Amino acid sequence: MSWSAAGRELRESGNGTPVLYKVLDPNTHELLQVGYSRRGSGGTLAAASRLAGEKAVAWAPLTGSGRQEHVLQELKDDLIGGYFYQMGKPPARQFAAEPSPSE
Repeated sequence: MSWSAAGRELRESGNGTPVLYKVLDPNTHELLQVGYSRRGSGGTLAAASRLAGEKAVAWAPLTGSGRQEHVLQELKDDLIGGYFYQMGKPPARQFAAEPSPSE
């Protein structure tokens, strides 16, 4: 499976590869949500589809110790905290429709 975005092709990371992801407003580039999926890019796209409106999605596959549940949660929390530290607010839709970790 693949998707087109800004002239580039994004390939599915696979269902067995955990990923960290971010969802952005494609017009303002505002960060809407960060998270992780144990289901790869398929889980990422499912989480993004729960947010209303147009959005852009990016993800990074994780390997090694990054595959452990507690590491995924900590990385996600660090990303939210870093954003809050810089911007003074959480990502715009972070807590509005946060998916369950099983996705």
